[in-house]
Amino acid sequence: FDFVIGNPPYISYNECSKQEVLVVKSIQEKRVQMSNIYGMNLNTVPGRIKAYAPKPNLYAFFIALGLALLKDGGRLCYIIPQTIMTAGDLDVIRYHLSKFTTIEKIIVFSGKMFIGRGIKRDKPVATSSLIFVIKRQMPSLAHQVETVYYKDADDDIEICLKNILEDKKISKKKILQSSLLQNLANWNFIKHNKKTSELLEVYKKCESFDIYRMPYYSEKLFNSIFYFDKGLVFPKNKIKDEPDSSKESFNLIKAEKDKYKLLLDNRIIEESNIRLPKGSQGLDVYKKIHKIIWSYANSDKFYYSDKKIMINFNWVLISSDNKQEIIYILSLLNSKISRSVFNALLKSENEKDVLIGIKTIKEFVRVPKITEDNQFIKDEIIKRTEEMLALEEVKLTDLVDFSGVMMQKFDDLVVEGGDLVLMKDKKKFLCKIKKDKNLVKQTIADKFNDNKLKLKDKEIILSDLKEMSVIDFDKQKELKNYIDDLVFALYFNARIDEIGLDKAEKIKKKCAENKFYAIMKK
Repeated sequence: FDFVIGNPPYISYNECSKQEVLVVKSIQEKRVQMSNIYGMNLNTVPGRIKAYAPKPNLYAFFIALGLALLKDGGRLCYIIPQTIMTAGDLDVIRYHLSKFTTIEKIIVFSGKMFIGRGIKRDKPVATSSLIFVIKRQMPSLAHQVETVYYKDADDDIEICLKNILEDKKISKKKILQSSLLQNLANWNFIKHNKKTSELLEVYKKCESFDIYRMPYYSEKLFNSIFYFDKGLVFPKNKIKDEPDSSKESFNLIKAEKDKYKLLLDNRIIEESNIRLPKGSQGLDVYKKIHKIIWSYANSDKFYYSDKKIMINFNWVLISSDNKQEIIYILSLLNSKISRSVFNALLKSENEKDVLIGIKTIKEFVRVPKITEDNQFIKDEIIKRTEEMLALEEVKLTDLVDFSGVMMQKFDDLVVEGGDLVLMKDKKKFLCKIKKDKNLVKQTIADKFNDNKLKLKDKEIILSDLKEMSVIDFDKQKELKNYIDDLVFALYFNARIDEIGLDKAEKIKKKCAENKFYAIMKK
């Protein structure tokens, strides 16, 4: 064909498997090889061997089919999601298009003009939109791809296309196709403005995460090994409420968005019921003391734990016995600069999921270069991050004296003067607040407005009350902002002469002199 034009279906590999889509079923039955889909290798890219079986979206198969249907010199034009620029399993598509075809144009839309169109659904399906035009022809070394970024999110499709034809509401530029081939891991850079591109260029010149990921470097630099792995697989019906002392077991976890430490959810899974998926590094990873853990999909935070815990395959972790470096890595990953990098490289307009896996950390996260001149800043970051984590260890019993209380259940409670007053059948039991009265008052108001400690009969249990977490969120925010500024100073060489929370405003002003600081604040 001279032209192939289409809007292929966007269906995940797992969903295709459930629906027994023919090509996926044929792959699973080994009648078709992922390495030869209509002549295209959808399995792997030279030099980028995957430790797992890739699961490309169905539209990748349609790209392979579309190219196969073209005559030499024919053109393919598809509208597809922007995940083609970011998804790890679609590096094979990015490789093939940039290596073996001439990409003439890529148009990226910031808006929602395609959401809700086509097949009627109960609710709109979040998706991003991109149109590409490619020619079935080997690219010349000097070939440039025209990229168009349409910025107005509110225009409908007819107005949008009219504006593009008239060069309105767009940013347009040309980039060498060879740069797409050189940046297979991610093509989101074609959308970036000049300042974001400059920030990422400076950021990429920092140390590779290999200094932690590869034992050759980590043992030399930190006298430690750092393990990277996904969560494991275990059946839900094998989860227990009580451990068997004769069997090895792990605690399951729960995360709360206002905390940086994972909580135990009072359930366990025995080691014998845990299955190790292909590519797993084994249970020893989970037996290391210090861990950083995050959700693979849409993680808003990286969590810390020093407990013996187990996570399922929806979670990812880094573990080591080196507490100082794990705390430091935690501060880097949770920093505003890391969030800016993740958004710039991984986020697509209107897409529901942002995926951060081990490969993402390996390819995109950089580490500030530490020298004798800035070691003191790194030390301060570790110290203050530990201080921030320690805020989550404070219980109400640390702030209130319950020693004179014998009764175990109460109807209500209130802060009066310097006391926490417990009430039962109109009787009052005064418990002296030892310190942080305002924090106690605010915590009681927040917790009991949500009825988190009240039972169905409205009774309050003393033991629950004593163990209630009391976090100073104002202090947490102050420390987090201070840590983020110190991290920024390390990445972008802001000159810091004095450290300390009392110097936080001075440090912030010093960081703000750097042109990239405004991007981080967004």
